Order: sequence, then C-alpha cells, then structure tokens
Amino acid sequence: MFPLLLIMIEKSLTTKASQHIHDQKKQKECFSQEVNRFIHTKFDIETITPFAKPGANRIYARFKIDKKGNTTDIQVRASTIELEKETNRVIGSLPHMFPGEHK
Repeated sequence: MFPLLLIMIEKSLTTKASQHIHDQKKQKECFSQEVNRFIHTKFDIETITPFAKPGANRIYARFKIDKKGNTTDIQVRASTIELEKETNRVIGSLPHMFPGEHK
C-alpha cells in the first residue's frame, strides 16, 4: 500500500480543535494552521541558532499518522544534524490526532 497525501484523503485528518468543523476545505486549513502553530511554538530557536547556516535554513519533514492517531515514520532533511534533531523532536511531540479516511 502506498502512502496517501493529505490532498488525497476523503475525510481529513483532524485534531480536537478542528474535529467540530464539517467543511472539508476549512477542516484541512484549520489542521494545517494548528500544526504550523504547534511547530512554531515548540521549535527551540535558541538551541539551534549556533548551528544554523547564514541565510535561509530550509527544513524538509515528512511523517505519517497511524490508525491510532500517533505520529510515525518521521523523515527529516536539513542543512545540519542539529536542525534535523530538533525538527524530529518537535514532530515527534505532535499531539494525538484523529486519522483521516480514504475509501
């Protein structure tokens, strides 16, 4: 079985805050905003600043949400190992989610 992208899911992945929204588009937007807000508040900038390279530091992260709503299979790519470790820590601490459904 191949992994499904968020845009391919019929019933969107949700958190407690976005679970009450019934419109799929608004639910996806709310979910995305929640994850972004969580990452921005939990990412420890002071710890990784000495390891960041000058200019923009792009971090690519990919992860899965299993049937129980847990974050699994976290894959991170960044310019330094310290950025990768911090990103892995933050993604791994995402709150429990309600998995999406695809028929």
